[in-house]
Amino acid sequence: MKAITKLTAMTLLGFAGATSANAYYEDEKNTKFYIGSDIARINGSVEGKKIFINKEQDLTNWGFTTGYEFNSIFSLDAYYSEDDKFDIKNYGVRFNARPVIYGPIYAVGTLGLNQTEFVAKGAPLTDNPFAPDFDRNGNANYEQHKDKTGIDSLYAVGLGYRYQQVDFEVKYHKFGDFDGVMGSLMVRF
Repeated sequence: MKAITKLTAMTLLGFAGATSANAYYEDEKNTKFYIGSDIARINGSVEGKKIFINKEQDLTNWGFTTGYEFNSIFSLDAYYSEDDKFDIKNYGVRFNARPVIYGPIYAVGTLGLNQTEFVAKGAPLTDNPFAPDFDRNGNANYEQHKDKTGIDSLYAVGLGYRYQQVDFEVKYHKFGDFDGVMGSLMVRF
């Protein structure tokens, strides 16, 4: 599986370098910077951690992206996303290749680095099984476990559609022991 992943990434990057057509609308006002919002449905586990021991989790992450396009194909961005259910935060950097397939439709290949950080419930600090998560002073009624995974590689492949200064992308992405589907909406300014 790792060989297929590497081959897919190299193929997309090679295709991006060889592609001469592009769906990029050149505009004197375009600064090549972009911002965007992301939503992802991911599942996976972080083995050996107190809250995820061999248990699969389904999560919905919301986040934002900011980046810079070097040319009509290559870009670099930084991102941040979080899931409130388990207080999971992901952040990192991504290198993207977006070669045109036909007209405004393009392929997306992404390689990057991801850091996952989480805080989650542990053992209760009270004997009352019906106690709320927090008391009226805002103090937690359970142990909180804060942890970070190591820095993991990230990759994604998918399709995008570009209309003037706006891009919409749908991608399959994987980082650490998590994988899923992600949608992005980006605006260049």
